[in-house]
Amino acid sequence: MLQRIAAIVFIFICASIGWMILAATLRSRTNSADSGLRGHVVSTWGAPHESSMIFGETIFCLLPIQTVSALSVVGNPSLSSIQVPSFTVLT
Repeated sequence: MLQRIAAIVFIFICASIGWMILAATLRSRTNSADSGLRGHVVSTWGAPHESSMIFGETIFCLLPIQTVSALSVVGNPSLSSIQVPSFTVLT
């Protein structure tokens, strides 16, 4: 039983090391290709665009709870009115 657990742990460690090597290789190739391809992209599509963030805000104003009349359910008069909170959006 101990040998099987040790084998599973060994395989897991080896697979993790393999994934780390693959990730490092892909990152290295991506970074080296980026500098070489940037000139071709700029010549085709133009320089990168810079834009600023748009700021906005929405204010919710909570109003007091209002009582709203509803259709009464047959045999249950307590459901003839309900209270609902109301709110207003200010932009």
